Amino acid sequence: MRNSFFIFFFLLTSCGYHLGRSQNNENISVSVPYISEDFSGLFTNELIKQVANCSQINYHQTNADYILDIKISENSTNQIGYKYDRNNQNVRQQNLRATEGRQQITAIVELIEKKTGITKFGP
Repeated sequence: MRNSFFIFFFLLTSCGYHLGRSQNNENISVSVPYISEDFSGLFTNELIKQVANCSQINYHQTNADYILDIKISENSTNQIGYKYDRNNQNVRQQNLRATEGRQQITAIVELIEKKTGITKFGP
């Protein structure tokens, strides 16, 4: 029994798995204001969701230690999927219409400390 516990513990620690907390105990709070060029709000919403899911970062709408300032520098959409129209008898027509698109966004990101106004990361 003792040998099996030792082997189990050795396997857990040898592959990089550690029991307990990480060495960085500091949790920072970040605020993500609305991105001005994000007209649909999908990019802002997804960014907030990803920040909130991060274990080392606490998302706060207000009163955060840091502000994530984002400016969209390039925004493009490409049509990648098409479909033929069909009539009431389900016969394919000659009209081809776009059904899928791919949006590509390039952004300039800065992490700004709220108290001092100093950029800690970026752009």
